[in-house]
Amino acid sequence: MISITLHLAKAFIVLYFIFLFTTSTRETGPIWSKCLPIWLLAIASYLSSRQSSLSAKQCESNLPLKERHLLNAKYQLSICFGLLFSSVGDALLEVVTEDPLFFLGGLAFFLIAHICYIVAFWKTPITIGLHVPVAILTFLIGFLALVLTEVKDKGMIAPIIAYGCVISTMVFMAANRVVSKSASNAYLSRVLAVIGAVIFLSSDCIIAINKFVVVVPHGKLAVMITYYIGQYLITSSATSAHDPSSDRKVH
Repeated sequence: MISITLHLAKAFIVLYFIFLFTTSTRETGPIWSKCLPIWLLAIASYLSSRQSSLSAKQCESNLPLKERHLLNAKYQLSICFGLLFSSVGDALLEVVTEDPLFFLGGLAFFLIAHICYIVAFWKTPITIGLHVPVAILTFLIGFLALVLTEVKDKGMIAPIIAYGCVISTMVFMAANRVVSKSASNAYLSRVLAVIGAVIFLSSDCIIAINKFVVVVPHGKLAVMITYYIGQYLITSSATSAHDPSSDRKVH
């Protein structure tokens, strides 16, 4: 069922892009058509969480293995909630209006989505090298300096800074999880998560540049391609979180 749901998500992503290419403006489509693939990805993450919870119940006598399955279930459920909040942000950003409240509303729901992803990726202690947070912080400061100098509505400065800090933290926690020796997820799952997080970040960067700095050629297409790829990889990190080979190590 999880595999079928992921295939359906991919199919509707393709249909969404077909719609973009066959409309005269190539700028927008029905709101539900943009959200539907994300809903399907959320369902896949939820089903994965249920599967992990059931696996935990089946190994009551093996506490380390049970804990591993429960941690995976928590991870998958956090990703599910992140996807659902993202879909609300999708809907708000898709509304064609000059009212900044829709943009700020979309920003707020995506911020909550990234907090869900941070909860999923969170792993202590922080074991990644200092060069990674320095690189992320340098990029964040430089990018915010580029964007904020072009923002006309000063009331949007604080939300943009807050959002930039949260999504950067999300990328950092995903990167830290890759090198964490105590993470419960399979290594492939952790790699997929950090790649998805970086691609998601690139999607938001394109949105910011296109809205505040300069019109990006085929900006809508670039945003949606990177957005769907990022979300799909993050979801794949949830559906592939369980590592069967690790079960033998805790038996």
